[in-house]
Amino acid sequence: MWAPLLDEVITKAIHFSGWTGPDGVNFEFEREETHKNAHVGERSLFIRGLFEARSHMDPDSPAARLIESYITIQVCIQIG
Repeated sequence: MWAPLLDEVITKAIHFSGWTGPDGVNFEFEREETHKNAHVGERSLFIRGLFEARSHMDPDSPAARLIESYITIQVCIQIG
């Protein structure tokens, strides 16, 4: 019942141009240096929420694969 809504919310949240660039990288932390720690915290909450949503999905669903890809990109950017 809730799966289609969850899929739609996740897709729109991940692709929201206010924090995800066209390359899939979350750039929220780059906005203001003075609030850098706050933005890292917000990004962490977002990633944690995606991970939690992913844990309640069919692992082969498109939304689950999107979450895995998004998180992988963020981790690869962080470790350089």
